[in-house]
This record gives sequence, C-alpha cells and structure tokens, in this order.
Amino acid sequence: MKTEKTIKKYFTKESQKELKEILRSELEIVWTNKKGIIDSRMVDYGVKSNAYVVPICNGKYILDIDKQKIETEFWFGESDMGQGPSHDENTERMKNVRENFEDYFLDYNLSSINKMIKDLEDILHDKSCLNICHYLPYHSSKEDSILRGFGFYSDYGACYQRKPNEAIDFTKEDIKILLTAYKIYKEDFTKKLFTYLKKYGLKKLHIRSYWMDD
Repeated sequence: MKTEKTIKKYFTKESQKELKEILRSELEIVWTNKKGIIDSRMVDYGVKSNAYVVPICNGKYILDIDKQKIETEFWFGESDMGQGPSHDENTERMKNVRENFEDYFLDYNLSSINKMIKDLEDILHDKSCLNICHYLPYHSSKEDSILRGFGFYSDYGACYQRKPNEAIDFTKEDIKILLTAYKIYKEDFTKKLFTYLKKYGLKKLHIRSYWMDD
C-alpha cells in the first residue's frame, strides 16, 4: 500500500505535467477522425478543462478530474400548487440567503466536491452501499485505452457504462488516490472562490426566483 507521501507526489507540478502529456496523447487518439485528422481544439479543451490527472491500477489507467465553474447565479423556485415553497416562504428563504450570501456562495460552490469526498471516504471505510468502477469514457475509445471515466454503483444498479462488461472495480488504494486528488482540488478551488470574493465581493452574485407551476 502506497503511503500518503507517495500518493501526494502524483499531484506535484512535475508529475502532473507528465500525466497531462499522457492525457493529451490519449485525447488525440479519441479525437482523430477516420481520415486521420486530429481535432486539436477538442484535444486542447480536454487538457485545459482538466484540474488533475489521477493514475490508478498502478499506473495502468488514468482518470481526469474536470475543473469546476464558479456559480454566481442562484435560483429558488416557488409554487402555489404544492410543488415547492410558497411565494412568502421563498421570499423568506431568499432573504436568509442574502443575509449570509458569502457563506452560501462558498457552500454551494463546494457542495459537489464535498459530496464526492464524502462518498469516496464512505466507500473507503466500508460505510456505504455504493461502490466505484471505471470505464471507457468515449464511444471512440479503443479497448486498450488507458484513459478512463469513473462512476458509482450499488447492488441495485449498474455502473455508468458505455459498453457491456467493461466496468472494473477500484482497489482501496485507487480510491485513496482519487480521494487525495479531490481533497487537493478542494483546497485549490476554495482559494479560487476566496480570490473571487476578494476581487468582486458580492456585487456579481445574483439570487433569482422562478415559477415552478406548469
């Protein structure tokens, strides 16, 4: 089992530079058409939109973690038909958000990362009914591609697969490496959110309501 120190070495600038070159090579295969022409725009987008590349299965495969967009618009639904809060309830809810807007902004933007971290920790410590698997992420992926996507599944549902029988369970070590990646990314993204607040304050954040009834 790799130590925490060894795992963190995967996420140094030097290691990530090497891993992203591997990612680029794999994306070039994916985005090569039948005439042998590479769609360089899609390849560049795939590399630039990536936060970290994560090696699993002793380096046999890689996963990529996409960069997250900062959300600045927050929508709250209301209803007169019982499909959600009433107008008065929604007005009060939005008022409470405005009074704690900075905290709401941070919590909302970090919510998906926090959920991912919790899900991975629960699986790692056998506290979840979920498990995790990886798969070929593109229809054009070659069977021997080292670039993988990942998804969660339970005994009651299948992994998010492109083709039958290609999902492979993670080892505990793989989960630990992926968990480390998300914890590091949370630190990065949290700094980015605070930088945004320092630069713009709350002036570019918006709360909006919408009608839920058809």
